[in-house]
Amino acid sequence: MQHDLLPLNANERELFAHVTMFGSAGYPVQKLGRRWIVADAFGVKGPPTVFRTKREATEQFERWLDQARARLAEERYHEALKLQADAGR
Repeated sequence: MQHDLLPLNANERELFAHVTMFGSAGYPVQKLGRRWIVADAFGVKGPPTVFRTKREATEQFERWLDQARARLAEERYHEALKLQADAGR
């Protein structure tokens, strides 16, 4: 497990909760002309990239979701270690 990830900020937590609640229908992927973007949502900036297909934009957002899950898992891991240490006192 990596130990150098930053915790999610409040905006990232809101976006993550939104996607957890609404699934892929809640992804901030939007069509812009003939191209696709990952739009800003809940104060979280999307990448400054325009994608040829919806699939490419969706894959980019899903990479962010994977990183967010890893960051949350690390937070939970550290919380569990702290609780374990506190219980041992």
